Amino acid sequence: MNQRPTNSSDAAPPPAPIRWLVALTRVLVPMLFLAGSIYGAMLLLAAKPEPARAEVESTTTLVETIVPELREDVAEIIAYGTIEPNRTLTLQAQVGGLVIGLNDAVQPGGLVKAGERLLEIDPRDYELAVRQREADVANATVALRLERARGMVAQREWELLGDSVETSDVGRELARREPQRVEREVMLEAAESRLEGALLALERTTVEAPFNGLVRADEVEIGQVVSPQSRIATIVGTDRFDVLVAVPLDKLEWIRIDSDDPARNSPARIILELGDGRRIERNGRVDRLLGEVERAGRLARVRILVEDPLGLETGGSSDEAPDPLLLGTYVRVEIAGPRVENVLELPRAVIRNNETVWVMDADGRLRFRDLAVIVGRPKSVLGRVALEPGDEIVSSPLPVAIPGMPLERLDAAGGVGGSAETDDVDADVDR
Repeated sequence: MNQRPTNSSDAAPPPAPIRWLVALTRVLVPMLFLAGSIYGAMLLLAAKPEPARAEVESTTTLVETIVPELREDVAEIIAYGTIEPNRTLTLQAQVGGLVIGLNDAVQPGGLVKAGERLLEIDPRDYELAVRQREADVANATVALRLERARGMVAQREWELLGDSVETSDVGRELARREPQRVEREVMLEAAESRLEGALLALERTTVEAPFNGLVRADEVEIGQVVSPQSRIATIVGTDRFDVLVAVPLDKLEWIRIDSDDPARNSPARIILELGDGRRIERNGRVDRLLGEVERAGRLARVRILVEDPLGLETGGSSDEAPDPLLLGTYVRVEIAGPRVENVLELPRAVIRNNETVWVMDADGRLRFRDLAVIVGRPKSVLGRVALEPGDEIVSSPLPVAIPGMPLERLDAAGGVGGSAETDDVDADVDR
């Protein structure tokens, strides 16, 4: 049997110990290299010198402050509303006829006084009616006198007859003409009543202003024939105007309303800002609480009376009279509330997020303090802040506000008040 020749390229596999040594070398060499790299890096870091510690001045922010002053004040209620008429009247003619007289003030914007004559209707027809009624009264008076005389004659005749004639009580009254006398008395009373009616109609040919007022509309002219109930003019009272304002329900307890004595109601101040630094102010008072709330805001509605809104009673002449509060004007109303103690009045600029103020404490550090607002005024806020001794209100804006940051007060001359603080801080020095 022939043997297959042996191939010289086929080497025998290495022994097992050699294979294990090769595998171990492949693992240990990278690990040793990595360990050497880490050790070298640690040596380099250990050889690096420590950064020098430098004493530098801390960053201190200059601010303006307000020294808080607690005081006693009035917690008024701020509300807004529109000026409206307190009294409005449409004058109407009570009799008809030709208009022969018309006051120049009977036109929009005209001012009239109580009792001032506004319009006159031709009175001649009514004067004739008065004369006729006077004649009727005279005739009735004469007829009554004649009847009384006849009654006296009949009474004597009846007395002469004595008891010779028997009759009833009705017969005796007829014999004395008592029914005829009563009839004449009734006719006289009717004539006098018709005369009073004629005089009243004559009086109504003149129309007078029932109160001090402002004419808002006129509907008659001279030469016009009017009839009873014809409209003459619309007048609003000028002694006082109304302002209807909305008040939060929780503030109603601050308002004093006495239905028995309105003079004891809470006073109010009505203010109109003109926009150029000027304002118009009037005194007023709370009149009454309306029995309803606004549907939108659930606020109570209160009526305020504005005294002398046009300034007609304040000034003696047109030059001295103050600026008027006109109808339809949107105004601010300040209703006097209770007096409150230990409160601060702060400018709105120092209020942060509507409920916080910044303060610089006694150590010159920024602190946040909560604000309990009592009254919000147009340019300030009345409230309470839990301040500590040495606290001052920060009025300057800060780009970044961090509690505890150092502050310094900037005095009125532009210098720095207070002392600067320095801190030791770690700083990296560039090499």
